[in-house]
Amino acid sequence: METMPCCRRSERKEFGHEDHLSLTALGAGNFGCSHYKRRCKIRAPCCNEVYDCRHCHDEAKDSLDIDPLDRQVISRHEVKKVICCLCGIEQDVQQHCVSCGVCMGKYFCAICNFYDDDVSKDIYHCDKCGICRTGGGENFFHCEKCGCCYSKSVKDHR
Repeated sequence: METMPCCRRSERKEFGHEDHLSLTALGAGNFGCSHYKRRCKIRAPCCNEVYDCRHCHDEAKDSLDIDPLDRQVISRHEVKKVICCLCGIEQDVQQHCVSCGVCMGKYFCAICNFYDDDVSKDIYHCDKCGICRTGGGENFFHCEKCGCCYSKSVKDHR
């Protein structure tokens, strides 16, 4: 899966090209956490609490300070609800806010429920791994034997 554009061509007609550009840029880089820059937060399905991302949740809920019986981690595929950072509306996972229309992540993967405004990471989704990875799909191959993606520079690994 390739990076999805912030607005599809049909949406540009609906609210104009200038509005498209403003919704794409509105708040970009001003929201997020140390892991990702994006314009939404997630509702953790395990505890129903709101976090910037699944890594932020896991750092808070899976640390050594937490009783082992109370620890929680989130699978990226289990996230079902997000909260727009601009208008605060909670909604199903999708790239654009249903209320204010802002693009919540320039890169969006509906399989991994993943958003990121930092497209310089060259994020891509590997269907065989089932997750999004950084570095550009054209630079990696999926090894059927190992079940993982590797740089094309190590294509002859054993």
